[in-house]
Amino acid sequence: MVESRARYYDKLRASSTFQQAQLHCMDYRELHPVAGALIYCDPPYRGTMGYGKTTFDSDEFWDIVREWSRTCIVFVSEYSAPSDFVEYASSYKQRTMGGGHVQRTRLERLYVHESVLARIDALPHSRRD
Repeated sequence: MVESRARYYDKLRASSTFQQAQLHCMDYRELHPVAGALIYCDPPYRGTMGYGKTTFDSDEFWDIVREWSRTCIVFVSEYSAPSDFVEYASSYKQRTMGGGHVQRTRLERLYVHESVLARIDALPHSRRD
């Protein structure tokens, strides 16, 4: 596991595209994206505890993602999404439960709003894996 993570980070460091990216870890309500931005969101999964001691409003979050999707391409990592979002990609991931003692495999999905599919497909090097 440690070796695969190290290879992943090496790949990111070698990517000129990744080196030009701006990464922000912040509350989604504080983000004011510029038109054309590519946004990746990894919110607390619905039905699970939020980050820290705050309650996460999933319905409000999805409404904001809809708004951003009018001018941006927004990817959301979740197990499920509202009906107007489309699964763009998925992969099985190991998930550690109970302080690292129990591992389970879960299917994680990446969703986009249905309105952005044509814009994504028009991008160079666009592909679904």
